[in-house]
Amino acid sequence: MGKGDGSGEGKGGCSCCFGETDCAAPDPANVPRWVTDIIPLLGFITFWVGMVVCASLGFASGDLNRLFYFIDYNGNRCGDGDLANYKYTYWTHPLNMGTNICVESCPAASEIKYTLTTNSSYVGSTNIGYSYATSTQADCLLTGTAGCLDSTTTAANLAPSSSLASCCTFSAAPAPSGLYICVPTALSGGATSYAQDYVDSFSTIMAAAAGDLGAGWYIIALSAVIALLMSFIWTYILKYSAACFVWSVVALSNIMLLAATAISYYMYDSYKTTYDDTGLSSDQQMMYLMIICLGVFGLASLVLLCMTVCMCKQIRIAVGIIEAACEAVQDMWMIVLFPIFSYLIMLLFLVYWIIVAMYMASSGDYEKNALGAYTLVYDETIQQAGWYHFFGLLWMMAFIRHMTILILAGAFGVWYWTSLPDKTAGKFSELHPTPILSSLKRSFTYHVGTVALGSFIIAVLQLIQYILEYIKRRQDSKWIAYIIAIVQCIVKCFERLMEYISKCAYIVTACKGNMFCTAAWASFQFLLKHLGQHAVVNYISAFLMGLGKVFILATTVAICFVMASAESKISSPYLLLIVCALIAYVVAALFLGVFDVGIDTILVCFCWEADANGAMENAEGEKMIYGTEGLIKFIDGAKKQADELAKGGAGGGESSAPVTEVQPAAAAPATEGA
Repeated sequence: MGKGDGSGEGKGGCSCCFGETDCAAPDPANVPRWVTDIIPLLGFITFWVGMVVCASLGFASGDLNRLFYFIDYNGNRCGDGDLANYKYTYWTHPLNMGTNICVESCPAASEIKYTLTTNSSYVGSTNIGYSYATSTQADCLLTGTAGCLDSTTTAANLAPSSSLASCCTFSAAPAPSGLYICVPTALSGGATSYAQDYVDSFSTIMAAAAGDLGAGWYIIALSAVIALLMSFIWTYILKYSAACFVWSVVALSNIMLLAATAISYYMYDSYKTTYDDTGLSSDQQMMYLMIICLGVFGLASLVLLCMTVCMCKQIRIAVGIIEAACEAVQDMWMIVLFPIFSYLIMLLFLVYWIIVAMYMASSGDYEKNALGAYTLVYDETIQQAGWYHFFGLLWMMAFIRHMTILILAGAFGVWYWTSLPDKTAGKFSELHPTPILSSLKRSFTYHVGTVALGSFIIAVLQLIQYILEYIKRRQDSKWIAYIIAIVQCIVKCFERLMEYISKCAYIVTACKGNMFCTAAWASFQFLLKHLGQHAVVNYISAFLMGLGKVFILATTVAICFVMASAESKISSPYLLLIVCALIAYVVAALFLGVFDVGIDTILVCFCWEADANGAMENAEGEKMIYGTEGLIKFIDGAKKQADELAKGGAGGGESSAPVTEVQPAAAAPATEGA
């Protein structure tokens, strides 16, 4: 089949062109590409220069010791300078924030006597403000100020001039692991006993749990493999039982709404009878409430029933799309492992971000507050850098997530736009041995700017929500808080809408090479044109994804339970099963996330082929059919083409099948990607 000349009348009467000048299939592997969204790409690079500047600022002025060591009552930082060996903080009065001093190690009961002072030099400094000496319990009792725990103790009478200035340690105050703060074990013997019993029992439980986890380590390791295997089994179940699942979902939804309507009517009738007998206002209110429920559920039942009757074809197409997604995952089984790589990158960035954030958080100056405690106060530059760094977290998390969608969409697009005869003959792996790597290369070579722009929009919407939440928490007026909450809800809904439009835009970009704005606009028009089909597929796929998670989680935990029961060294399998369940859920979420992207990509590609009515051309300019056998039966032109192939026709020659003149909403010239 020859190429069109832009007038819509190419050889064979083709007028449904994706590039507006030809009928070539939007095959990601063959479509011409240019670097898209150059300005957002330059902005993304510039932003990262700013991220590096923020990190440099934090590393230059920050000191992590400030986050681990406290400030004593006289303004000296424990573990620093002359107090380098005095890293631990001990409060002579645990209920008073202004009585903390620095010590070399956390004391035992009646071990050390402290004397607060203002004019002596101790530990090599003139402003330390206290001395310490080893003491005995008898010594402490003689002073009568053991621990300074007096009912009249205040910040004033703890001053150096007061009789309470000399204090002994009241009870042992060991430091928690990894922290430089001395915490009294208890304030009375009875409390000490209770606390010790609790710690002992908790330690026993933790020791048993650790022993069970150690004995069943191989079960934990196998749980990830089992969950992945169950995920693949789920795709086979869906492939051969999708129609049963889908129609069950539709039938169950109708039955539930009809049941809710019937229950609402029954409750209304009951409350009406009761109100007629008693005349109680509460029964009248419930009667009116049931009338509202009856109207809502009744209307919903009617709408869903009409949709079920009128959208049978869309439901059957949804079955074919889900079956096609199952086939794609089975043909590209390595694709389910790709999100692990993405989340590893996300984890590494998160570690980097936390380290930089800690240095920035430690770059403030200590100032004494109204309570007498010292807190870190930040200058304007550090505060602005902190907001910049926080926005970098939002943007990069969205960028990594969106880039993953683009790469997966490119791989699924290559699978779909492999001709049906080649897929049927099992030639996909031969024609495209590395679909994921090829899609990754295309995405990073041409479309980083596109993903940067799409993820930037999402990050801005998320930042607005955080700012609104910050403002809401500082409001005294409940009415203003309610208004802000409503605005937050609106922004969140808009964010969800933009997430879905962005996903469809990335599918357009992956398959046709468009820039973000044209791809998003095409996606929006495309969604409007095929709104019913998208709604049906999303509704059904959401249910199947939830059912898939339950299947994967339940089967994995059941198998792990059998294995744990056979292990004699495991005293109780419950903690082990909880860990296995968490691992199984993560695996299921990653796997089904890939599956969800596959469903959306195949949905968009099918609608393109349906709009073209089977008039697609391969790279050699021959008319060809794509999709799957379960989908092309809904496309008249493609079905006739498939019949010709089944009869031994050339398949790639001329076809007498009529071609409907349509223009896909997502169509855009390939040159728009520049």
